Amino acid sequence: MRRRGALGPLTALACAGGLLAGCTPASPPAASPSTGAGCPAPSSTVRPTVDDAATRDRISGVLDAFARRAWNPTAPAVRPSRQPGGLYINYDPAFDGASSADTETNINTDGRSDDQAGKSPRHDPLADLAVLRDLDAAAAAGIRTSATERLRCRLQPVTAAEFTSYGPARGSVYLELADLSQLDPRGPWREEAHRFAATLATTFSDPPTLGGTGDKPQIRPDWVAASAEALVDAGTRFATPAWAGLGEQLAVALVTKAANPATGLFPSELEVDAARAVTVTDPLVRVGAEAQLLDALLAVADRTGNAQVRAAVAAGLAAVESPATGLVDTRHGGWFFAVGSDGTGLRTAYKETRSAWMVPLLQHAARRGLPIPAGAPARAERLVRDSMYLASSKGYVYRLAPDWTAYRDPKLVPPVAEDWVSSEATAIAVDVMLGDLSSES
Repeated sequence: MRRRGALGPLTALACAGGLLAGCTPASPPAASPSTGAGCPAPSSTVRPTVDDAATRDRISGVLDAFARRAWNPTAPAVRPSRQPGGLYINYDPAFDGASSADTETNINTDGRSDDQAGKSPRHDPLADLAVLRDLDAAAAAGIRTSATERLRCRLQPVTAAEFTSYGPARGSVYLELADLSQLDPRGPWREEAHRFAATLATTFSDPPTLGGTGDKPQIRPDWVAASAEALVDAGTRFATPAWAGLGEQLAVALVTKAANPATGLFPSELEVDAARAVTVTDPLVRVGAEAQLLDALLAVADRTGNAQVRAAVAAGLAAVESPATGLVDTRHGGWFFAVGSDGTGLRTAYKETRSAWMVPLLQHAARRGLPIPAGAPARAERLVRDSMYLASSKGYVYRLAPDWTAYRDPKLVPPVAEDWVSSEATAIAVDVMLGDLSSES
């Protein structure tokens, strides 16, 4: 199973601006976590297959450089955990992993670090989870260095504490935990995946509401789609057929209520009222989030045979790839940041590394016989490996200019090159390059 969910769209940018509540620290912190000494290698029952030498080299080089710089031993604990430590949100290419951390890590979009801006330090547990999953998967594929093993061992106890009895309805977290339960069966991951699936079943017990309540009517369609996939998977994994049925009902409700009737695209945010009527509150369609949403729905269609859900995926993917929406950059390749769900208001100023999620969606669509441009999956794979990689930073940054150079926000005077290596972007790119997990023979 591939992780299709992920970090929220713009998590890195929201954290960079200090806007994401999930990045706020808990207080007071506990004792420092283990340095990883004596950490056993995972006895994985699945592994990715990475046959292409250039891709293996890219994964190895990126993860090794990242592992030498990204660990923050003083990262504040994030509720409910009380254990400090984790990954920096991002770091400057000049950062050596030790000195000048106050000015060269956790950099905001104006180019100033948290310390320089007088802000509290930040920490995103979702990045910890995603990177740990990637490190375990890479190790299972034989891609490891002393630095990546050290980071893996440091992250294990921190991440386990962060995702004990996890609550927010992000189905992507379940998918990460389920992957980890196979990559590291001795860890707590299967138990936590089971527990979280039960939480999702409660949250989405009335599918037509899409999980909205009177107190919290706001809905993220990409989270709902990932939760539908999670419930369908958990129904089989944990022998609870009712969960699978609930996941299918949730997917049907989502495609019925949320897809734009003209384009088939899903907006970023909705509200559901007491009568279960839906109002679009943010019509923006971010390519990365849309790819994750469609890939999750296609997984539901695969497992349940639901033709309505499959047709909705085909329509949404066709709209993303259509010249009418303009999301595909025909000059430099890849996809621009976003467009309105009605197909208007194209935003071309930059591209997000999160659009790398188009790779597994295109691969999945090709396997299931959905119409896609000839050769699209292979082109997208090369684009993630070569074009999205910022050589001057030796890694992956959160957003790039349309020509794949460092993005400079024109609203800043003078503009600042956003060349900071992002933990979230690294996790996404490595996940995509590793590809699907398959059972060991």
